[in-house]
Amino acid sequence: MYASFNVLLTSISAKVPWIQAVRQALEQLRLPGLLIGADCSTPCIGSYFVDQFWQMPRLDGLTAQELLVYCKEKEVRALIPSRDGELSFFAENQDFFRRHGISVMVSPPQAVATCLDKELFWKFCVDHGLPCIPTSKALEQIDAASYVVKEQFGAGSKQIGLQLNRAEAQAWAAQLMHPVFQPYVEGREYSVDLYRNKQGAVQGTLARSRDYVVRGESQITSSVKDPDMERLCEELADKLGLYGHAVVQLFKEEGGTYTLIECNPRFGGASSLSLAMGLNSFYWFFQECLDHPLPPFERSFLEKQQVRYATDLLFNLAPATS
Repeated sequence: MYASFNVLLTSISAKVPWIQAVRQALEQLRLPGLLIGADCSTPCIGSYFVDQFWQMPRLDGLTAQELLVYCKEKEVRALIPSRDGELSFFAENQDFFRRHGISVMVSPPQAVATCLDKELFWKFCVDHGLPCIPTSKALEQIDAASYVVKEQFGAGSKQIGLQLNRAEAQAWAAQLMHPVFQPYVEGREYSVDLYRNKQGAVQGTLARSRDYVVRGESQITSSVKDPDMERLCEELADKLGLYGHAVVQLFKEEGGTYTLIECNPRFGGASSLSLAMGLNSFYWFFQECLDHPLPPFERSFLEKQQVRYATDLLFNLAPATS
């Protein structure tokens, strides 16, 4: 029997808005509980924003049983991973942790594997009749005037090559570990945040435009109403069998047609706008951990824009000595 509702966040790095969003949901729960942050690196910016910090061993040197021992010691009830590279570990061990009273906010293993492999994701969409950007490891299989080149596995676009000709695409691919090729598409890019509950229903969906993107993340993003776009992403989530928070990226082309790009089965860097719009993913997850019914999604009637920026945290230290 647990005396408190403690939450473990892994790979916290410098993800301060994410940490603060989870804390707000934990406070909304109105139960005694600590926010425990873990990361394999120290110093760690995120450690200044949690109640306790654990310099966690790398997952390739840690077993599920060893992690369970730590969670039991700290009375952890809920665990939220944040990094693409750890999602498979937690997806594969989700049932193991659940049997020991610890809920993990992660999708099933096959859904995670499909989302993290861009070529596999494209094939999945084709097989299920969903519009998706063609993706191949072979450049000759993509017929396009210009190309996009990116890593096959994981989310994010830090090493993406955009609007390249064939020679440039081949040169760009040579510097990547597992390159894939896509046609370059003219269109406005959107992200759609959603939460799919453990009953297999989408609890809420929120579309937002990617107004200004730096290294694959929206630094400026605005909420939009687009029911058709949201329905498409809900259909994708249902067919994938996602659980928890996910972010779908897609294009809206001239004429109003949609093209799916990828699905990140986790909370995204700019997903905090969706929380501000009423998509209360972390609170819903905590309620599910406690087997409580979920309150409905109440979307803000005001549209919002979010600007991400760096800020400073200051501490008073001991007086200087001569």
